[in-house]
Amino acid sequence: MAVAPTAIVLGVFALVEVLSRQRLLFASLASSAFLIYLDPQHGTNTMRTLSLAQIMAATIGWIAYMIFGSGYLSGGIAMVVTIVLMILLDVVHPPAVSTSLSFALKLSG
Repeated sequence: MAVAPTAIVLGVFALVEVLSRQRLLFASLASSAFLIYLDPQHGTNTMRTLSLAQIMAATIGWIAYMIFGSGYLSGGIAMVVTIVLMILLDVVHPPAVSTSLSFALKLSG
């Protein structure tokens, strides 16, 4: 039962490395993997919730970075917007908040 989620997470790690070199994002994805292993039937851990929340959080973090640059303001705004939208859209996956923060605090280069 742990093989499929592990393969998916490792594939996502490789994709993130190739596309963005955002290694800070690995912490958030590792937390997501643990939640899937812990209780794959819980609503917070479904593939739909995990995928939508993580994609939304990455997008919000990237937009905050593009508008405000890398810093506390960008990170704070990304986190708040992500939390509010996850609740409103019923796709609550707590590790996604870290995803928004890692994209908002993107390192240049």
